[in-house]
Amino acid sequence: MTEDQVFEVVREAIHARFGAPKGTITRGTIASDVPGWDSVNYAALLMELEGLLGSELPVEQLFDVENLGELCVEISRTVP
Repeated sequence: MTEDQVFEVVREAIHARFGAPKGTITRGTIASDVPGWDSVNYAALLMELEGLLGSELPVEQLFDVENLGELCVEISRTVP
């Protein structure tokens, strides 16, 4: 799966979970840009993404990313 495809899945999931307008969700988005984003909700989002993408994600690595762009890069390395 390409980074662009991963980004679309991530953006849809963030929109659904947090209600953030899709147009405001970019690769530069950080947690503090999204109301309601905290570590518990992020963990839940990652579990949701595993289901949507049909692949186990390297959760430990994903807690170290700086923004959604980095998140998508890491996920695209894992998802076929």
